[in-house]
Amino acid sequence: MKTVSAIVLAMILLAVPLTLWSQSAPDGARIFKDRCASCHGAKGEGLAAVKIPPVKGTGMTVEKIVDLISTGVGGKTVHATPIVNLNDGEIKAVAKYVKNLK
Repeated sequence: MKTVSAIVLAMILLAVPLTLWSQSAPDGARIFKDRCASCHGAKGEGLAAVKIPPVKGTGMTVEKIVDLISTGVGGKTVHATPIVNLNDGEIKAVAKYVKNLK
């Protein structure tokens, strides 16, 4: 009986790290491509013809980008309100991705 209990315990202990490992972090590049690139350009270059600013090379901090996405900015048209259907982890992943665009 002790052997069976030890085997079951070992299997549980091995399964926990595998479960945690399979939960990957949000992919900021994919989210940007799906949600932001249609306006800000595939490489964050913006669309000058329709006055959509580039995000590549932004001077904003990651925290400021997170704030803009999650709360919006008064006086803007598109970003006056929060971007919907993104959780905190996804917002931070997009902000980090944007900040690293060169």
